[in-house]
Amino acid sequence: MLYLFDDARLGGTSFYRSLLPPEEIDYLLRQANVLDSASFSRLLGVRPEYFNIVNRYFERTASIPAAWNRAIFYDATVFHSGQIDAPQLLNPDPARGRLTINAFLRYRKQAA
Repeated sequence: MLYLFDDARLGGTSFYRSLLPPEEIDYLLRQANVLDSASFSRLLGVRPEYFNIVNRYFERTASIPAAWNRAIFYDATVFHSGQIDAPQLLNPDPARGRLTINAFLRYRKQAA
């Protein structure tokens, strides 16, 4: 991810680890694909908003603040979310909003 905005208050990225057994996380992920945002938020017992909290499902393991032209690289299979603490500052205008470039690279490990 490459951050292309100057105002760090628009948010960086946080990373999480599951506190539940894999079967329960699989269930939550399936529900996330079939429920609308409000219904999924009710299932989790949280308000519909950017996920930047710690709850009974996930704990934050790291948070990287945004900075102009900062690139971060991470395994996409790690639970992550924009760390949006001030959603009222978000703006759809790319010149004033939270502009990022996200790239997903796939690779295959060769057998040893």
